[in-house]
Amino acid sequence: MNISINLDQLSDEEHFRIYTFLKLKFDAVEREKILLMDLHHVLVRQEMDTRVINLLKSRRIGTMQDLASCQRSSLERINGMGPRGLRQIARLLHNYGLQLAEE
Repeated sequence: MNISINLDQLSDEEHFRIYTFLKLKFDAVEREKILLMDLHHVLVRQEMDTRVINLLKSRRIGTMQDLASCQRSSLERINGMGPRGLRQIARLLHNYGLQLAEE
């Protein structure tokens, strides 16, 4: 569906409401794309330690959504996951506007 709006005829408040609606819609679409991103490709591009990549793969954490749904305590229990790996994961999620799940 295509909609045509003559912006010259709108008040500032109507401009703001349209802008807000479109921004929220765009942000939701972008967030969904980020969540569905293949984690392995993201990790390689971010130059994540191979050890961290392999540990996450062994736990079948395959998308950004999978990773963001993990709690820090569950990642800490992965044998071989140390403080450096946890920092890398937190930084990666932060770069995409995400964070680990609440405890």
